[in-house]
Amino acid sequence: MNKNSGLKSGWRLFPLFAALLILAGCGPDPFFIPVVSIEGVPETAMTGTPLALNVKVRPGFASNDSIVWQVKDAGTTKASISGNVINTQANGVISLRARIANGIAEGKDYIQDFIIVFSDGVIVIKPITNVALTITGPVKNQAPNPAATPATSSRHYTAGAVSWSPPDNLFKSGEVYTATVTLTADEGYTFTGLAAATINTKGAVIKDNTGSTVTVSYKFPAVLDEVIKNISIKTQPARLTYTEGDTLDLSGIVVTLTFDNGSTADAALDDFLAYSITTNPAQGEELSRSLHDQKPVVVSAAGSYSANTNNLTVNAGTTEPGDAFTTIAAMAEWLRAQPATTAAAPYRIKLNVNDLGGNYLNSGSAGYALRSNGAKYVSLDLSGSTITSIGDNAFNQCYSLTSVIIPSSVTSIGQKAFEICRSLTSVTIGNGVTSIGDNAFSTCISLTNVTIPNSVTGKV
Repeated sequence: MNKNSGLKSGWRLFPLFAALLILAGCGPDPFFIPVVSIEGVPETAMTGTPLALNVKVRPGFASNDSIVWQVKDAGTTKASISGNVINTQANGVISLRARIANGIAEGKDYIQDFIIVFSDGVIVIKPITNVALTITGPVKNQAPNPAATPATSSRHYTAGAVSWSPPDNLFKSGEVYTATVTLTADEGYTFTGLAAATINTKGAVIKDNTGSTVTVSYKFPAVLDEVIKNISIKTQPARLTYTEGDTLDLSGIVVTLTFDNGSTADAALDDFLAYSITTNPAQGEELSRSLHDQKPVVVSAAGSYSANTNNLTVNAGTTEPGDAFTTIAAMAEWLRAQPATTAAAPYRIKLNVNDLGGNYLNSGSAGYALRSNGAKYVSLDLSGSTITSIGDNAFNQCYSLTSVIIPSSVTSIGQKAFEICRSLTSVTIGNGVTSIGDNAFSTCISLTNVTIPNSVTGKV
């Protein structure tokens, strides 16, 4: 008998044994879906009014999604939380923590922190100065489509159902129809000062503007007798390459339409409205890399037929503001005006100041400026600053900070100065630093490169 045969047989049974252990709860779950983010926590709220945290866990099919909320720092608000409802007694800023048990993996919780500003005074309301909608136009013998779609770059209002006049159940050949839609501004936004509205890229009539709601309408051309049965791209748009923030220009596009009677017709951009042709994204819509890069423009007709252009290329916009900022306020204002970017292509910012403004909860601090512009990733160069220290919690929870250069004028880095900077990959610390506080770089899960002088003491 071969003395190795039993050993070989045992090894053949090992995969089955391992699988049984997993099924029995003795190993990692191969079907576990970790939590990626929690969305929907507001940045501002009214003092004294209970705030219910109605949020979404992403992805929606995460294995565990039960959130336990905690007020980490109530500041001056005297905040308390019960379940998902926050109560405050005074103005101020709170630091809030959400925890999902076993959210990342078995035995590893998902944690995300938020900042909410509470005020009983006037909360800044941002104006919506223009609106753009896409509606499926009237086509003979088709039922009206009640959907109105805001441009994808416009996320500060919602559109109600479209009403048509005359209110026919099926559109009639030769009839002229008017579409009317009521829009509702998101919390923190107002239609006061609304200057322009378009439906299918054409100027719409604005009326009944209450600030929180507004009605827009457009009269479509007479319904054609022919019904479109197919659409194809004959000539591509002249421009397919853009820089993030540019607006879509479909000049030069020509489509070929096939009708129910067998005839065909070519339609250029100026003819789209007459044929009830729509595009997604819409003509004139602001483009972003995340939404539009390497994706086509979908050209639709008769509500059922569509054709795609070649893919758009949307390059990253400028990542450097030019001269160094000499005030935190100037840096914050510049960031607010920029489009969202990614950790792979952050804004490279030089900040030359003599004071960082305190910790990240202080509204005038550098940390607050980065934290409140969380969708704009930043590589921060402080080498031209004359600061002598980076205080406790200075950049805590600045999730969009990707790298930092600390000048030699700095002698100490405070406790939790860069804690939970999840996108931070690189830190260069000047030769003047002799002390780094406990947990200064705790939970910086992406940090792979740190240059630290030999004289430094402390836990990082």
